[in-house]
Amino acid sequence: MTMLRHLCGPLALCALLLAPRTLPAQEAEGLRAAEAAQRALPRAPRLPRTAFLENRTLVAAALSPAGDAVAYLRERKASRALWLLPADGGRARMLLGATQAEQVTWSRDGRWLFLRGPRALAIVGVDGRSGVRVPLGGSERRRVMKLDPSQPAAVLLRERVAIGKGERWRVLRMDAQGKRTLLREDARWIHDVALDAQGRIVALARFEGEHDALYRVRSGGTLHEVLRLRPMERLELLAARADGSLLLAGNPRSTAPGGDFRRVMQLDPDDRLQTVHQDPRGEADLDEVVVDPGTQQPLAASYRSTVAATHGIGDAQAVVADIARRFPGRDIGLQAGSGPSARWLVSERAATLRDPRWWLYDPRNATLRRVLEDPGITAG
Repeated sequence: MTMLRHLCGPLALCALLLAPRTLPAQEAEGLRAAEAAQRALPRAPRLPRTAFLENRTLVAAALSPAGDAVAYLRERKASRALWLLPADGGRARMLLGATQAEQVTWSRDGRWLFLRGPRALAIVGVDGRSGVRVPLGGSERRRVMKLDPSQPAAVLLRERVAIGKGERWRVLRMDAQGKRTLLREDARWIHDVALDAQGRIVALARFEGEHDALYRVRSGGTLHEVLRLRPMERLELLAARADGSLLLAGNPRSTAPGGDFRRVMQLDPDDRLQTVHQDPRGEADLDEVVVDPGTQQPLAASYRSTVAATHGIGDAQAVVADIARRFPGRDIGLQAGSGPSARWLVSERAATLRDPRWWLYDPRNATLRRVLEDPGITAG
């Protein structure tokens, strides 16, 4: 009897919960309308199992400095090729039939493409000419640092030089024909530099054994320490300007406001550090910053945390806001040509897309045109 009394309460509750209930007419009508609305939605495409097992067809894409062409790396089975797509709507043409490159970067003059792979850097002309090929890694630990913004077609390399049991580090310029110019040799590992319009290193960031430090490089090559970073603090040198200021990305806590988050900053000629842009929500690091390839001015900043958001900076605010409005709830990535009338390359990402979709945005008429359409590239 005692056990029966204990069971009566739960059994009675279950009976109440499972008993059929007559809904009020208004509530029932609302449920029927909601069901009908859901049934009227288009069905999601059913993808074959192989679509989830294939490698991505599009490896990388880059907009030219003038915004008039898109270079991209595309895989077909066991081969990877370099293609060039005119932004005005012409047909794509293949520039290189086989490459191991994983990244593609345009030269400043838009005449050459630098193809970076795990073991080599190859240079290809947009007219089909083949440039030099430089091995990366090895005992020299050679790496590509960045595009040289001061030259028509050159990149900056860093390499190690063994001296007895010691070592030194060199920063070199290499142009499209393979000509190398030594810019600096240092006992410390230099992880970033900024160049002026004449191609001289005017600032560098290097590892000091326990921390990184930012220096200005004076005439004659002497260094003036501007900022000593704490552990876990990092800086990226984005551009050097004619007035002596530096455009940076990083997360130093002790100087510019912004807490611990990575953000866009400016180092004034008097070495005062200020924040140019940070996450308006105050919860995310800067993920990407878009810089005008001609003027070296910041145009947009992207942050990705609980939500993905991209914001315009300065004169580009209206353009970036218009692009973002076209992709509500999407994670977008941006590349910009130089000047207010140049096209933008937009990548659209979402959990419902297997791979990014790519678009060209023309600020002259605020139009979007989808590019790089291919069943193997995008779905959904």
